[in-house]
Amino acid sequence: MTRFDTVEGHGGVALTGYGRTLEELFAHLALGMFGVRADVTAVQPMATVPIFAHAEGVDAVLLGWLRELVMASARDGLVFMNCRVRQVAETAVGGEAMGEAYDPQRHPLLRDIASVTSSEPVVRRDGALWVAQVTLA
Repeated sequence: MTRFDTVEGHGGVALTGYGRTLEELFAHLALGMFGVRADVTAVQPMATVPIFAHAEGVDAVLLGWLRELVMASARDGLVFMNCRVRQVAETAVGGEAMGEAYDPQRHPLLRDIASVTSSEPVVRRDGALWVAQVTLA
């Protein structure tokens, strides 16, 4: 199973994630976003940051989760390389992101991500998989 796909566009990067569960979908989208932002192959799991998002509806919860990851990275000066999603509910998600302090010599940034948006319903079922698409700009 493909975890995620990315497509460059004029408005940013379209990121589509796939998962057998909502937790897996949220994690795969986070991994895709981390890879769009930086070369994560050199990032070590030196720090773990708890991440929580609350909203009304699973679409808004997903967008909140990804936005919280972007804010935590900027706030704490970290580059993330992995995450764990503990639980996704209709109004909240909880988990943690792992990474280390940003070092421009070891972690070349590929793209600055200032926003995570979507212009359509984000989360949907496609056969046995959950699928969601967001735009990273």
